[in-house]
Amino acid sequence: MRMMLRNMILAPALVAAAALATTSAMATTLKVPFKFVADGKECPAGYYNVDRSINGNVVTVASRDGSRTLRYVLHPGDPDPTDSSVVLRFAEQGESHILHSVQYGPLVTTTDKPSKQVEKPYVSIGAGR
Repeated sequence: MRMMLRNMILAPALVAAAALATTSAMATTLKVPFKFVADGKECPAGYYNVDRSINGNVVTVASRDGSRTLRYVLHPGDPDPTDSSVVLRFAEQGESHILHSVQYGPLVTTTDKPSKQVEKPYVSIGAGR
């Protein structure tokens, strides 16, 4: 009886710990080698953590030093439904880079639109998961 009671208390704690470990493992860190503009604000070059919310419909892009945090709503996009890549796509306009979209697995979000036609193809920075 005592062992059964202990197991009833221990099992939910183990499940909760496993869920937290899984959730934190979902974040991906990407190195952006150039400064860029997102939501009208300049963001420095550096490492950015890309993380999907627990409910799955919001992605957060945050600089490792905490100076910039960006949040966007995800929706189904063009990637293959089994794609697990995390990708930041940038439009180049002259010397500037503008964050155009964020891909998190099969979901995407469109961020800033370039104010004029893009001069070069999009620059993608990503990691497979």
